[in-house]
Amino acid sequence: FFFYSNGCIEVTKNDISLKLHSDLKGLIWNTQIVEHEIQLEDIEKCKLCIFNKFLLDISRNENTIETEKRHLAIQIALGYLLHGYKDPRGTKAIILSDASLDDNAGGRGKGIIIQAIKKVRATVIEDGKQFKQGPFAYSNINPDTKIYALDDIRKNFEFEGLFSLLTGDWVIQKKYQNKSSIDYMDSPKVLISTNNSIYGEGTSHDRRKFEFELTETFGINHTPEDKYGLLFSWESEEWNR
Repeated sequence: FFFYSNGCIEVTKNDISLKLHSDLKGLIWNTQIVEHEIQLEDIEKCKLCIFNKFLLDISRNENTIETEKRHLAIQIALGYLLHGYKDPRGTKAIILSDASLDDNAGGRGKGIIIQAIKKVRATVIEDGKQFKQGPFAYSNINPDTKIYALDDIRKNFEFEGLFSLLTGDWVIQKKYQNKSSIDYMDSPKVLISTNNSIYGEGTSHDRRKFEFELTETFGINHTPEDKYGLLFSWESEEWNR
């Protein structure tokens, strides 16, 4: 479900429909509601939206079939993050990296993906280079947080430190407050961006991550904004797509 000021979009395997808030059972967080009056657009029009063109650009490969596979992969990754369901047997961190891993690289579009997700899901973004494991590491997390994004993590990041969060409850310690716990099913999904490799081998590491490499379509000298203009400053029709 995606909640907007004028209703709720329900996405199923076979259909996308707009429902009234009054048609739904249960309660939602106020932060789940996007302040936009959504209208459904034809699915073929949606495929022509700027954001989908951007996703295709960051998937481009000399091989057309490989490009299609990569385009599908980033859509799967985003769909996983946006979906509310969690399965402890298959919970993964989505990791966005550059095809050419380099500390001086960047500008490929990883930050745009994080900001796009934040538009529709309650997201906490942490400075990955400043992040350190410790008692207050997750103090910015709230019960309504759906996505926890570590942006631009440092070299030698200890991915293993996230293992328990990916498959269990989150224990939150805020300064001057008692500890609290967020049940696994209600806890955030994890998104990581990096210009470096994430080290770690074996089944325990592999089954906890889904990696997507952004190609070199964009960079410092040719940014997504150069091609598409100021992203997210769109008219209503483009937002609807």
